[in-house]
Amino acid sequence: MKTAATLVIGDEILIGQTADTNSALIAALLNELGIRIVQMRAVGDNADCICAALADLLHAADLVVITGGLGPTKDDITKAALGKYFGASSMVMHAPTLRNIERLAESGGFEMNDLNRSQALIPDVCEPLPNTAGTAPAMWFERDGRAAVSLPGVPFEMEHILRTELIPRLQARTSRSIVHRTALVFGIAESMLAKQIEQWENSLPQGWHLAYLPTPLGIKLRLSHYHCPSPEAAEREAEGLFGVLKNVIPQYFVGMGNHTLEYFVAQALIEGGYSVSVAESCTGGVIASLLTSMSGSS
Repeated sequence: MKTAATLVIGDEILIGQTADTNSALIAALLNELGIRIVQMRAVGDNADCICAALADLLHAADLVVITGGLGPTKDDITKAALGKYFGASSMVMHAPTLRNIERLAESGGFEMNDLNRSQALIPDVCEPLPNTAGTAPAMWFERDGRAAVSLPGVPFEMEHILRTELIPRLQARTSRSIVHRTALVFGIAESMLAKQIEQWENSLPQGWHLAYLPTPLGIKLRLSHYHCPSPEAAEREAEGLFGVLKNVIPQYFVGMGNHTLEYFVAQALIEGGYSVSVAESCTGGVIASLLTSMSGSS
């Protein structure tokens, strides 16, 4: 698998009541595997919208990772919509999932009812992925060489299944070909930076792409290569390219790695054996908070 898309389901996402943090984590972990995210989409709790979005995304990507809509209430319709889309003839009781729900009910002190039991019903065309962190099973569907996997929307459940079940499965189906490397620049406006490093950017070897990512505390520069025959060699090349950039803008170049400004400051202080005193008024303790949030700050 080389490409993927995410599909987030839930009215709460579309009305701004809940932020979609799931897609960001999915994208980060799949990129580490060498799977490129080509689209991210969100739809409401509507079966027709779910099926239409899924059809579009499966046309664009090898894998669609779906989150949300797997709870026990009537507005959770993802399972039924996916069963319809993939041509399920019936919903079947998955005994291991039912036993897991019963275990959670006993340990959590809640009484089992028909709604809880219904979560163990799955379309007969899917392969369930265990969810030991919650009651809703994940489901793997395939058609014409492309796959869709449905994960719970609850972030900690989603992350648990993603790391313990989905990522290991995908590792066997893909070879890493994507490399991202990041550096932080501070103390210069984005437009001025682009002008100062224009020659360096124009001389980047074929296959490398540069992205400017402004943050409140500096500008992150990300070098990306999406078709690496040797990821290890590409990583070394990226470090060399940033080494050249450091000589181009030494007064603004903070460091390499996808880290924050406070991280780089903390590392410099620790390595130099320095201590810091902060007297804050209008900043309300933010500087001290940022510094003490770093490991080893004490």
